[in-house]
Amino acid sequence: MELEDLMRERHIGEYLAQETPEEWAIQDQLVGLVMWEFIFSDVFCYRDTVERTHGIRFEIRPKEKGHNEPHCHASYQGQEVSISLVTCKVLEGKLVQPKQRFAEEWVKKNLSVLQAHWDKYHVLEV
Repeated sequence: MELEDLMRERHIGEYLAQETPEEWAIQDQLVGLVMWEFIFSDVFCYRDTVERTHGIRFEIRPKEKGHNEPHCHASYQGQEVSISLVTCKVLEGKLVQPKQRFAEEWVKKNLSVLQAHWDKYHVLEV
């Protein structure tokens, strides 16, 4: 994500035409915070936990590189799988079988929620 895109996403543009010195100071602080977020966005891997159920954590990871297919991660007791949001099948990894079956079914039932979380962090590039 480019700095300008991040500033637009954080609505910084609303503050760019301010009139008073106090408003300029607020604008400078906001721009500075967004710049730090941009600088460190590749250092920290934020995880958007969507749900925890039956001991399984479902999450979307916004800063993954090289993933073209929308997917979520499901983890249980140190094991993890990536599940496609297109086919609802495991792309990679393994959980104990009952939990893996449950995770695939949960993804099928909650596709709209997962897709909304995916769309929040991933821009479709054509």
